[in-house]
Amino acid sequence: WFTNIKYMNDADEVRAGIDHTYKFIETLPEQYKNNLINPLNSITESNDKIFVSCFSLKRDLLSLWNYYTKSINNNGVNISFDYKTLIDSILRKNQELDGCHISFGSVNYSKEYKNSYIEKSIKNLITVFFNFTKEEPPYIKIPVFVYDGSKNCFCYTPLSDIFFYIKRNCFHHEKEFGIIITVPEKKIPDIIKSSIYKFREGNNILI
Repeated sequence: WFTNIKYMNDADEVRAGIDHTYKFIETLPEQYKNNLINPLNSITESNDKIFVSCFSLKRDLLSLWNYYTKSINNNGVNISFDYKTLIDSILRKNQELDGCHISFGSVNYSKEYKNSYIEKSIKNLITVFFNFTKEEPPYIKIPVFVYDGSKNCFCYTPLSDIFFYIKRNCFHHEKEFGIIITVPEKKIPDIIKSSIYKFREGNNILI
């Protein structure tokens, strides 16, 4: 399943990326800062619904067995996926997702801003904002890709998706890989009516 990001067991997962972004923008010259704060605010205040499914790039990890098989009555199963085949299957078998924004990639656990996904993404945005001479400015590659819902290809993601691929360094041992589905506000009623939108109980709340 893909879980609404507001109901993740660790609410700090989303906050980490947003905090990291605001702090990095504050280190930039004023000419850049002013052009980045407003788009960032519009992203964080959006009414779109975000859903995430998480995996690990590690083949076997004791800490994950501890997380998900906490009682003697819980059995765990370790399943391996080819991520490209998995994502292709999700897209082909769920037509309800047409028009949704889908991204996937490895989670970044950078302690500092240097070489973090946030730094690279903002540098890419600055290139777009302030480079008017080149038709195809050079972008810094980031291992997060996005499917835009209109063309059958993946490309390097804009800043909006990067929030969900940032975690505190204390979780670095998880080596997480995520798939994110963003449902635009106008498409939410259709998704709610579809058979793919379900509820479950977890941590004494309805998820």
